[in-house]
Amino acid sequence: MPRTMNVLICHHQRNQYQWQRQPDSYNKSKHRHERLIGIACEYERHQAKPAKKALKSEKARKMAAKVALMKMKTHAQGESGIPQLERVYFEVQMPRRSSLKPGPFFVSSSWSVGRIVDWLATKQKLENNNHLKNADKLKLFHPDTRTALPMEAKMKSLLESDQHPLFSGGQIILEYIPDGSDVLKEMEEAL
Repeated sequence: MPRTMNVLICHHQRNQYQWQRQPDSYNKSKHRHERLIGIACEYERHQAKPAKKALKSEKARKMAAKVALMKMKTHAQGESGIPQLERVYFEVQMPRRSSLKPGPFFVSSSWSVGRIVDWLATKQKLENNNHLKNADKLKLFHPDTRTALPMEAKMKSLLESDQHPLFSGGQIILEYIPDGSDVLKEMEEAL
């Protein structure tokens, strides 16, 4: 009585997997070839990732921010003394001058933007010359409008803003910009 074994064969046209039963006496080189085809198909399937679509509507951006917020809460860095109800989470894009990657952080909703910039600079060991005249300033920028957030504004007021609100779980940009400038696009054109 011949024994049987399962072989995974990938059909390229339908991009589906199908189990076929083959006898043990099956030609080993053909079996090896079919296994390699199956592995190659699996590799191609995992390599082909769909491109992310830009979120147009405010409703879609809010939903994406909620999903990102759930993921962020597990990895975010922040001061442990901030009560859970006051925490605001952001994916912070780090300055191009630094070699730091974007990361999740949480801050208090009662903090001003200036305090957040100072805290992020200290936490990430970034140079902060905001107190010096004619030096490049470290500022937080709105991800959509690319304009600097007012340093004296409280985070709670920016979250409740009618025009271009920020979302907990969304993104903000931390970047150096020449003194006197408040738009990130001006700096990008200069580079």
